[in-house]
Amino acid sequence: MISKKIARILDDPKRSIEERLLILITSIAIVALVLVFIGGMFLNENPGELAVLCVSIVIVSAVVFLAYKTNRLHLGAVICSVIVVFLVIPFTFFTSGGINGGTPLWIVLASVFIIMTVRGKISYVILFAEFIVSGACYFIARRNPSLVIPHSDIVGYQDSFMSLTVVCFMVCLMFDFAIRVYDKERMRSEERRREIDELNRAQSQFFSSMSHEIRTPINSIIGLDEMILRDESISDESAECAKNIQAASQMLLEIINNILDMSKIESGRMELNNAEYDLGNLLSDIVGIIWIRAKEKGLEFHIDVDPNLPASLIGDDVRIKQILINILNNAVKYTKEGSVTLSIQAKHGDLDIEGSLPDSVDVIFTVTDTGTGIKKENIPQLFTAFKRVDSEANRYVEGTGLGLSIVKQFVLLMGGTIKVNSVYTQGSTFVVEIPQGIASGGRIGELDLESMHLMNHRVRYTQSYEAPEARVLVVDDNEMNLFVVSKLLSDTGAMVDTAESGEECLKKTYSRHYDVIFLDHLMPEMDGIECLHRIRSQEGGKNRNSRVCAFTANTGNDIQILFKQEGFDSYLSKPVNAEMLETELRHLLPEDKVRLISEDDVLSKDISIRYRDHRKKLPVMITTDSVCDLPAELIRSKRLATLPYHVNTDQGVFLDGLETEARELISYMRENRGAVSSDSPGIGEYEAFFAKHLNEANNIIHISMMSGVGRGYSSATEAARAFENVTVVDSRQVSSGLGMVVLKALELAEQELSVEQILNELHQFKDRVHTSFLAESTSYLARGGIINPVITRISNALMLSPVPALVIKNGRFRVSRVWFGSREETYKKYIASALYDRNSVNRELLFITYAGIGEEELYDIEKEVRRLVPFRQVILQKASSVISVNSGPGTFGLIFAAK
Repeated sequence: MISKKIARILDDPKRSIEERLLILITSIAIVALVLVFIGGMFLNENPGELAVLCVSIVIVSAVVFLAYKTNRLHLGAVICSVIVVFLVIPFTFFTSGGINGGTPLWIVLASVFIIMTVRGKISYVILFAEFIVSGACYFIARRNPSLVIPHSDIVGYQDSFMSLTVVCFMVCLMFDFAIRVYDKERMRSEERRREIDELNRAQSQFFSSMSHEIRTPINSIIGLDEMILRDESISDESAECAKNIQAASQMLLEIINNILDMSKIESGRMELNNAEYDLGNLLSDIVGIIWIRAKEKGLEFHIDVDPNLPASLIGDDVRIKQILINILNNAVKYTKEGSVTLSIQAKHGDLDIEGSLPDSVDVIFTVTDTGTGIKKENIPQLFTAFKRVDSEANRYVEGTGLGLSIVKQFVLLMGGTIKVNSVYTQGSTFVVEIPQGIASGGRIGELDLESMHLMNHRVRYTQSYEAPEARVLVVDDNEMNLFVVSKLLSDTGAMVDTAESGEECLKKTYSRHYDVIFLDHLMPEMDGIECLHRIRSQEGGKNRNSRVCAFTANTGNDIQILFKQEGFDSYLSKPVNAEMLETELRHLLPEDKVRLISEDDVLSKDISIRYRDHRKKLPVMITTDSVCDLPAELIRSKRLATLPYHVNTDQGVFLDGLETEARELISYMRENRGAVSSDSPGIGEYEAFFAKHLNEANNIIHISMMSGVGRGYSSATEAARAFENVTVVDSRQVSSGLGMVVLKALELAEQELSVEQILNELHQFKDRVHTSFLAESTSYLARGGIINPVITRISNALMLSPVPALVIKNGRFRVSRVWFGSREETYKKYIASALYDRNSVNRELLFITYAGIGEEELYDIEKEVRRLVPFRQVILQKASSVISVNSGPGTFGLIFAAK
């Protein structure tokens, strides 16, 4: 009966292998101990040994029984192991002949028992204890042989043989059982895997079959609906219904396509079709789809395309289009107001503007929106199939939750990466980087995607305003161009004059005022730029302040910059159409000369496409805190972004460097007008700071003040969790020591190194920066928590005026020296102490950073420094307000790098 119950337990798959092994081994061990006990009686073993065996049998049986009943078998295994190690082994060793008995074999069995039944680190602890106990037994027996009760030769052989038989049997049984259990578990796992694979195949087959079955009638619906929309004789109500049918069909088709793609991805049948494609045409198609959806929600759609990108690429353009449309659709869906921006550029350094194109390029697609944003805890789930994050807040947003999962799979298939940056309630940014081959051809130049889309897709023209009192001059050397532009502007009602040359233009601008002048760029004899300059400087002319728009057939970022530099108010790329002309004219005309005639205003409120001046994003931007204590001119020239700390006074809270300066603060402190303290920016401020500057860079490395001072590093690190490409570095420095680490990071970023390379270099450099300060008093240091306040109280009680020198070691402040005496004596001793190892000092740069020190004393300090070490450059840097608050007036420091 008991054996059957044990057999059921051993075959129970719900119990872990370790638990089943414990029951098996303890059951066998109890039987073995009983047999040994009986055998010992026949062999006339030591009565004490037999008593211990009897007690062990009772205790082990009780422990296993209680552990089984309370479902705490692991604890039972630990207790049994401890009993064996600390009781059974030492007692049987000394009472059963020591090394000449069977105990050494039982020690081996105990080791196997422990490793196979006890889980976790406790098993190694018990094994180590067994090694110590066994070693102690051998050592004691060697030093004191009299403590071992010897066996006779015959009994020794019998004991050893019996122990060998029992131990071999138990070890073989344990391993045989373990192997059989593992085999059964493996077979069960394989069976489950086959079932899951079969279910996946059935699911994929079902999705694929249903997708194809549904797509056929949907395609028919879309085709017939398109035929209805082409018929201009249908009523407005019918046209509206047809448009709604078209939108619903497209949405349904998109869902079906997503399901089909997911089934292909899961079954491993998704393949890429790489071929040459035109990047401009791809973007035109995307604009045509997203523009309509953004316009329906009243959103602006911004586009920024790097004109240096290759015009023709090699890759799977269908999947790239699908990736971008999925991300852009999400951006539109989750944005209630504001804008959606698509930015495309090459990875920094991939394209040499002056040279020929390489064989391949990493293209970076960035989609930014001003929508609801994503909570930090939801970002890891963002790309999970059928999973919608924050489903309660977004329950009214349509979608299956498949889109982003498919996007990630496609990106990975192409060997690319996708990153997400988001601040909840403030919008999101998706950054997709995909390697593409470069086909033959030139660069893409500046695209007018709206014109390309309108040429490829016929749209019904709707007039939106009239300007009968406006007068417009069109200047072009081509008579047909003049005719076309005049006709295109005719519906506005504006009075349009034309001129075929710059000279004719100047005659007309001399005698008549024009509200807007459209001026061709390249004309014979006098080009548009020269003509513009002469209009602006024309003596007696009536159009010196008129708005002028350039016509150009050239494209490129340099052309746009040229027109702005030369003074044009705007420009249009040829070919132009009625909507482009009317839109630009509306922007340029005075408001009092425009009369709206349609609520469908195609301008700033409703036309949602805006072309931004292309600004190539930095591959890596270095940012830091306002406490970096670098010269203001250097910060401006390096375009270093800094986040201000807070200075707290009785009169309010002020931003360091923006609303308060160190000089004002020191005066306030010396006059004892109230308490002054400082604090780091909050997590929300860091999040907003990072989000703002990610519009200018693909990656941010933020150099923070050392983590041991204030909450700046921890707040920045927490804020960075919302962004996949923001890295926060603990500089292990303060003040200009932080500044030197920042300068090193800027130097590395300018060399176009990757984020990983910059971080590796900084890790080696930051500990070479030597930062120390000499404070005039201990009171400010104690208040800032830099030194123990007890030191200040003792000094005041003894009427002492110690001058402490502080040095940063391993990211912490340490008091290195304390001097007494005159000001001049102490600062000379401090300088000599700071520069004692002159051979190890890098003499390129030294910062003397100070708070509340006069020019004459600064001159003496610099003179003393240069006397000891001839630095090539010494920068006298006024400390920031925050550093001044915590160090106090009269403090200065020496900051330099070691070789």
